[in-house]
Amino acid sequence: MTRAAAAALVVLTACRGDAGCAASCSAPPSATTAAPATAPIALAAIDAADAPAWARVEALAQPTVPPASSARLDAAVAAQQQAGGAASERTLVELQAWADGGGGLPRPDGPVMDVVPRGMTWLRLGEDLLADARLRARAAAPLLYLAHRMRAEGPTVFEVTLGQSLAVQVVQAVPDLPNAARLAPTDAEVVRALAADALFSVRLGALAGAAARGHLAAELPLGDRPDLRPEDVAALRAFHTALFASVPDDGSRAAWLARIDQVADDHADSPSIAVRRVAEALPEVAARMFQAVDAYAAALSRRD
Repeated sequence: MTRAAAAALVVLTACRGDAGCAASCSAPPSATTAAPATAPIALAAIDAADAPAWARVEALAQPTVPPASSARLDAAVAAQQQAGGAASERTLVELQAWADGGGGLPRPDGPVMDVVPRGMTWLRLGEDLLADARLRARAAAPLLYLAHRMRAEGPTVFEVTLGQSLAVQVVQAVPDLPNAARLAPTDAEVVRALAADALFSVRLGALAGAAARGHLAAELPLGDRPDLRPEDVAALRAFHTALFASVPDDGSRAAWLARIDQVADDHADSPSIAVRRVAEALPEVAARMFQAVDAYAAALSRRD
């Protein structure tokens, strides 16, 4: 993963957004969201100055689908693990039941959650099912639904990007899916993902103490991992508040990319290394996510 494809915080990362995502992107070491060793930074102090503006980021970050049970999805993952990591009939049965029941993803029970391992687990589950000629045709529809849920409610850019990659792989492997157009990736999902990642990153950055810093160290994709200070958290929040202050122009993809470029340029010389890293990486991350929307559309057009 290149530096340009990864921002400074936890999971503002993106694979290439194509069918080779899993092969080119390895998950960082797993870490748990242990309670911080010291008291968290008081978010209220950060909230007070820009509460209305930050509320807009929170609103944009909300999942676009209602919460639903993840029990059968968890069972599908467990079945694959019990089969030694290989796709199995039991995996598909559980996944199909989850999709048929309108299942959802696990939702966090706190300010942060462990998202890198779970996203890679779902992607690999999908790739294993698609690679099995016995299961591929039946797995395609529930996998397309899984990709949709990852994009609609994933809390980070990383997870949404994996959902984009899985969707492209599904329609390339099984071209004639009835719901392929209805569950297509969209530009609106990209904007939501960027806002969700901002929210997630600021919340995680606001956790103080050795345990939280250890979580950051495990998740950051860069070699030199700065120890975030309260002023870094405030600066990150100011960066994202400026980015999502209003819908740019007509709200089109071009308008959002222009806004991202402008805000990134404005913060390129920020005293916060965390903000400088995000400003450096975000334009390419966003561009690649929009390109993944086009890659899916291109796959559909080749089907027709």
